[in-house]
Amino acid sequence: MDILFQILLEVSKTIVREIVVFGFKKVTSKKQKKTTPKPAKRGRSSKKRKN
Repeated sequence: MDILFQILLEVSKTIVREIVVFGFKKVTSKKQKKTTPKPAKRGRSSKKRKN
């Protein structure tokens, strides 16, 4: 019975890790999509330097 519990524990750990990694990849991919229009930020920073 203890062996079965250990197996279930390891399986649940693996599933949780995969869910966390998948969620993290989704969050980072959304951030990459948001940061694609960077020229606007570059323009703002250059304007700040001129002032």
